[in-house]
Order: sequence, then structure tokens, then C-alpha cells
Amino acid sequence: SWSFGDGSSSTDQSPKHAYPGPGRYNVSLTVTDSNGCSNSAAESVLVSQRPEADAGQDRSVAKGESVQVGASPTASGGLPPYTYAWSPADGLSDASTANPTASPKATTEYTVEVLDSSGCISADRVTVYVSGIDLTKEPSTTSAATGEEITYSYTVKNTGDLGVSGIALIDDKLGAITGLNRTSLE
Repeated sequence: SWSFGDGSSSTDQSPKHAYPGPGRYNVSLTVTDSNGCSNSAAESVLVSQRPEADAGQDRSVAKGESVQVGASPTASGGLPPYTYAWSPADGLSDASTANPTASPKATTEYTVEVLDSSGCISADRVTVYVSGIDLTKEPSTTSAATGEEITYSYTVKNTGDLGVSGIALIDDKLGAITGLNRTSLE
């Protein structure tokens, strides 16, 4: 018969057993033959807590910029040391570190898988949203006499993956531009 070290037992030849929690359990098997002869074997079994992966909070980054992903810590619980595998690896500084730097070209959902030293695995996801705005300024003419009015046209284009609102234009020579037709872009 089997004794699982947590107060439960079994007489099955090949039993399956789920432990109530992490810890070290002394498992023993006693076998008795038809002549009444018996022999026992015992083994200490370590049941580990599953690691917890934490990819961190979703982040926003301007197009062409970088941001660090992964929480602090990215892994906890389980049995350290941990191995990290981030995917997709494209746009990451190092897909095998706890906190890589992400430089995505477009909004990307990254997944981190954490493997602890006992072989248990956990995963979590984080999304890095990419925003971007292109601004062009076109004068109505390239030359004007003193006192002559020049009209400027500004074109604001959303080149990122996020809606943009609360747009305010400030020209380096003219100052704040008022009378905008639209203050948000999809």
C-alpha cells in the first residue's frame, strides 16, 4: 500500500495523487507477497508552488521610442532560479531576461513564460501601445512684402495605433495656434 505523507493512502498499483499544497512529503510503498513477506521503500517528494509570472502593466510608447516591460519582480513563488522566455522576440532587447526593453514598430502584445527550477511554468501578457503624430506646416506663399498676410496650413496625421485627443499646436515662431477644426484623431 502507498502512504503519501499527507495522511492519505492507496492500495492501487499505480495511483495518482494531488497534494493539498507545496511542501516536502515522505512517500512510502509497502509490498507484501502471498507468503507474507514484505518490503518497503520510501522517498521524500518536494511539491513546489507554481511560479507566478507578471508581465507588468500595459504601456504606451511614442513611435520610435522604447519602454521596459515586466513587473518588479517578473517572477515570484515557485522554486528559483527562473528562466524567462518573451515572445514575440522581435523588438525586444533580450527575450530571455526578466525585464527586456521593448521597441515595437506597432502595438504589440508580449507574453512572458516563466519556468522555475522544478519545471513548473507560468505565463502573463502585456500590451505595448504605439502612438505617433506627424505634423506638416505649409505656408500659402514662400515670400511676402512687409504687411502682407501669409496663411499657414497645418496637417496633423495620426501614425500610431491609438486615438489622439486634446491636440494643441504651438509653432516655434508664431506661438499657440487657435481655431483648430479638429482636436482629436482616430
